[in-house]
Amino acid sequence: MTFKPPRPGQLVHYAAIQHFVPDGQDASGQPTGTWQTVSHQYMRRDGLSGRNVEIARQLYSAATHNLYLRYDSNCNRSARIVIGDATYAVGWVDVEGNEWMRATVEESWPGVQP
Repeated sequence: MTFKPPRPGQLVHYAAIQHFVPDGQDASGQPTGTWQTVSHQYMRRDGLSGRNVEIARQLYSAATHNLYLRYDSNCNRSARIVIGDATYAVGWVDVEGNEWMRATVEESWPGVQP
């Protein structure tokens, strides 16, 4: 799927790309650990509406936003993206010509880890 890359002036949100680093298990067998920042990027954040909702939800059923950024191999489905107080779980990533990426993401509720 192709998309129109953002212009550099549209990359206004400074974000951290994070990966989960497990360090053990809790009593019920669930992994415990911390989220560590692996890179920072400026991004464009677009909320989904109208036709874009249907297109994005064909790729990721819980999609709430599209984030556009320069290509970064750290941005994948096991990552999360933090912009200010908002945390996004990455559900799908499109790459356009090894230069741009569109991450279709779900916004997480405060206190809930994706």
